[in-house]
Amino acid sequence: MANRLQFESSPYLLQHANNPVDWYPWGDEALNLAKEKNLPILVSIGYATCHWCHVMERESFEDNEVAAFMNEHFVNIKVDREERPDLDQIYMNACQIINGSGGWPLNCFLLPDGRPFYANTYFPPKSGYRRPSWRQVLENISRNFHEKPEVVQTQAEKLMEIISGDSALGSIKSGGLSSGTDLPREYFDTAFDKMKLRFDRIYGGFGTAPKFPGTHSLTFLLRYGLQFSNEEAISHVRKSIMALVRGGIFDHLGGGFARYTVDQAWVVPHFEKMLYDNGLILGLIGTYLSYFPEEEEMVDAWKKTYTWLYREMLGDQLFYSAIDADSEGEEGRFYVWDYSELTDNISSEDQAKFDLVYNIKAEGNWEGKNILNRISAWEDIARRVELQGPELRDSIEEIGDRLLALREKRIRPITDDKQILAWNGLLLSGILKGAHLLTEEQLNQTRLLFEKVREFFPNKDRTQLHRLVKEGSAKQVGFLEDFAFFINALLDAYEVFWDTELLKEAKHWMEIAWDLFHDSEHPLFFFSQGDQANLIHRAKEFEDGALPSANGVMARSLYRLGLLFDKPEWREKSEHMLEHLKSMIRDHPLSSGLWLDSALHWNHGDVEIAIVGKEAVTWAKSILRYLKLRPVIMVNTERDDSFPLLEGRGVEGSTLIYICKNYACHKPAENVKEAVQLLSHI
Repeated sequence: MANRLQFESSPYLLQHANNPVDWYPWGDEALNLAKEKNLPILVSIGYATCHWCHVMERESFEDNEVAAFMNEHFVNIKVDREERPDLDQIYMNACQIINGSGGWPLNCFLLPDGRPFYANTYFPPKSGYRRPSWRQVLENISRNFHEKPEVVQTQAEKLMEIISGDSALGSIKSGGLSSGTDLPREYFDTAFDKMKLRFDRIYGGFGTAPKFPGTHSLTFLLRYGLQFSNEEAISHVRKSIMALVRGGIFDHLGGGFARYTVDQAWVVPHFEKMLYDNGLILGLIGTYLSYFPEEEEMVDAWKKTYTWLYREMLGDQLFYSAIDADSEGEEGRFYVWDYSELTDNISSEDQAKFDLVYNIKAEGNWEGKNILNRISAWEDIARRVELQGPELRDSIEEIGDRLLALREKRIRPITDDKQILAWNGLLLSGILKGAHLLTEEQLNQTRLLFEKVREFFPNKDRTQLHRLVKEGSAKQVGFLEDFAFFINALLDAYEVFWDTELLKEAKHWMEIAWDLFHDSEHPLFFFSQGDQANLIHRAKEFEDGALPSANGVMARSLYRLGLLFDKPEWREKSEHMLEHLKSMIRDHPLSSGLWLDSALHWNHGDVEIAIVGKEAVTWAKSILRYLKLRPVIMVNTERDDSFPLLEGRGVEGSTLIYICKNYACHKPAENVKEAVQLLSHI
């Protein structure tokens, strides 16, 4: 018999709609019931493509005896973390405070008023893995709730004191740095030195297993290396990107990157593919290639991922959220190969080459199966088989196309077809950073996609952005990250399409976001809107995680828009945000890559470029290729006094480049070479 989740639209909640557990969605009905019956609340949070969420469902939530106990002793609520990141943020914080770490599935136990008192992640059906069984946890929680209410209350009060006190934010000081955003070179050197301690100098990236891409930190390293001519930083970025495009984390047949690898060498992925990861990786690679365009392996991986996105992740001109790791009840089954499958479909001559390229073994390279991962450059492998690099690559690509067609006949993992504004914004920004890799047709395709995002997510009177679209219907008001990533994408789109309407729209949504999320008593923005229901706390996030810090993205956009529209209060807000966090940013660089990248731009000064005339767009593209840090730039084919940067600028029959820095303007440059020379000396 289906429970209340049958009426929801979230794929994750619908996966649990036929559990014997009497699940409720988050809302007044469940919260009021807990108060009426004086029962503890279980909030179980996950997402549709979460492997261990599936495991716990099969082992515990589909067990009739376990479900009966849960239904009698708890009010049980299921939450899709991608629909309600605000709830996930609050209760994951509780889990991390209690355990020092977190993850999904997240199982958090609350008092009837919503305050957490215990939280953890996966529990097995029988005690093991140094964990009690799920049934034991339930029995202990229920007994303590009723027999030791004062202990439970005290635990909840202590947790809430930490959660709602913003203690982490309140403890951040300026660290003795000078006021304002003028940071010495040593500030960035210190952050780099701390980041270096976590370099994996053998395999690239940071740390050991599990291994995540670390795109925010790598982007900062690239900018830092370019700005200060630090070859060590640039070299580590290259090594890390090469590891991503060669390793098993990349789908060599179909394109797209998995979330992370379970090993240090990037060989064995956790096979789910998330939209946001792929957007961030495309952005990193696209940015790197704008400075170092000769890296063909990166170009190939970027283009293959772009093709995969449009082939498998696009629905009604918006991108889906994720593809599961599991199919037919097994993690990775869709992606891995029995050796016999390969030999049955590849000639013996081709098999020898294919095995060498992708580290294929007759006994398998992972649990008896084979994961495709390339451990060397094409040229190095080609020399071993006495071929030229391009010849070998073309041969392997042809084999790969045949295997991809064969793979498409398998039972596919499920796709989470929620279309989330924040993630679509990240993906669009990632594509736009690689716009130089796209054909004119693909650029037009991207522009049409952008128009769909602008059409679907705002409400009718354009006073609100929705969080997600499901089956063509917009749902759930947006969070800070939805506004922040969309505004950022609008600004990135302007620097590709040079349509000033994009700037006007970015300004409009920034004004709305300011009203909805601004805290008059604190530099940072709230994550949720003031009227989002039943929250015990309006949190603020400031560190990079899987997604970049929404506050960090807001700070960057406020700075850009403040210059473009001459709004000093926005620039000041941006600077106050950085000022508040700058010691944390320096001391914890791996969780502050976006902030560090932004600080580099701020520290470079207020560089403004206005190009007016018929060659404006062409010249802008040329200038941007030369610059290590991106300035604020406006382009128009004719004079337009409605924008402060264009006001009074433009001479009929000429194209001129106007350059200002720190409120001082220079003589207009009459060509790109002259402008680049000037920019290199200011």
